[in-house]
Amino acid sequence: MCAEILPISVVVPVRNEARHLLELFHFLELLSPLPAEVVFVDTGSSDESFKMIDSWRRETDITVLCCVCHNGFPGAARNVGIQAATQNWIGFLDVGILPQPNWLGALWGCRSTSGSIAIYGFCRFGSSQWLGRMLCAASYGVGRLHPVLPASLFARSLFMDVGFFRADLRAGEDILWKNQILASGVSVVYCDDAVVDYRYFPATLRGALAKQHTYERSATIAGVGGKIRTLALMVHLALYPALMYAFRPAVLLLLLYLFYRGVLEPLRRSGRWWMDRTQILVLPALVAGLDIAAALGRLRAWIRFLR
Repeated sequence: MCAEILPISVVVPVRNEARHLLELFHFLELLSPLPAEVVFVDTGSSDESFKMIDSWRRETDITVLCCVCHNGFPGAARNVGIQAATQNWIGFLDVGILPQPNWLGALWGCRSTSGSIAIYGFCRFGSSQWLGRMLCAASYGVGRLHPVLPASLFARSLFMDVGFFRADLRAGEDILWKNQILASGVSVVYCDDAVVDYRYFPATLRGALAKQHTYERSATIAGVGGKIRTLALMVHLALYPALMYAFRPAVLLLLLYLFYRGVLEPLRRSGRWWMDRTQILVLPALVAGLDIAAALGRLRAWIRFLR
């Protein structure tokens, strides 16, 4: 019996993702119903990513398109994928984000019942790694669901009406585009049953700090991130040089900040998430490093604006 095929093109940006592609291929083949096509957009991989996609294209029953985008940023890659797609509905995934088998079916059902042309699915964040669980607890929350673009479905016509993604950002382009949708008056629907999973947090501290720095820099350039968060990051950064001039007050404020950010907030988001008790002792120091990297990323973006 043939699987149901939905008139959806799933667009997936790719850059040096050879180690995760086989898992994504497997999850795509488990989808029920299936998309009419999957459009991979390679943004300049130097590993075997493109060859793996081409090989899978020849083996699978799913229609697969392979495109190349010379601009390596996610927004530019998604724009290329949308333009190459042949279907009237566009779904988004990223490599490392794994859809549940009923993901597309749930999105399609929400589209049918709501009549909306913008349906957001949810990503469940988690990690089986010691560092990854701390990073998850300090950011999204272990096991928490968040509506994200690479889990969602949109009518192709929506891009013609509100525009495409900003192509010069490493991060934040999805938030900007969502703001464009809301500003245009389009009704956005959130589909609780459309779930994907993400568990590939950075495996090293250096990687986590670099990712945080890059994200905050791009988010600042994009004009997203929130004034309260920005103020908190700058106050936290200022406390370290303040230790030389007002040691006791600065130490007290720093300890209060790290207790809130490194203990209370992760507990609120994730509950008793830690696999061993040492994590709750390490997490405040980890959060301090992440927030310093984030603050420096924002400062770097501001310096760029001033030049």
